[in-house]
Amino acid sequence: MASYMHNLNKLVFSKTLKTTTWQNSQIANGRVESVIQDLKSKPGKNMVILGSANLASTFINSGLIDQYQFLLNPILLGKGNSGFPGLTERHELKPVHTKVRKSGLIELFFEDAREAANSPSFEAYSKF
Repeated sequence: MASYMHNLNKLVFSKTLKTTTWQNSQIANGRVESVIQDLKSKPGKNMVILGSANLASTFINSGLIDQYQFLLNPILLGKGNSGFPGLTERHELKPVHTKVRKSGLIELFFEDAREAANSPSFEAYSKF
């Protein structure tokens, strides 16, 4: 997984960082919404948000997410934080695909229910 991540192009949204030394990474300049709309208008493959519920909330509130993939680990923690603390409204999701790994990890794929009628058919993808 680490070598896979190192080889991907990465866009870093940060209010404090000015440079990054992580391989194939660049700091995003501009408003999140504008930067992602620009990227979505160009040819290319899927984009993934890793590790930031606040950033994901910004994407969701701005209608920038085409497909959601949640990884469900078979662990009960007993406490924790909201998955998307910055959501401003309720978002209905349409289930598209599920996959259960040998480890017990469950991958859940969804589309925004409002956009699902206009989207192309789902193709499962997994690199790890």
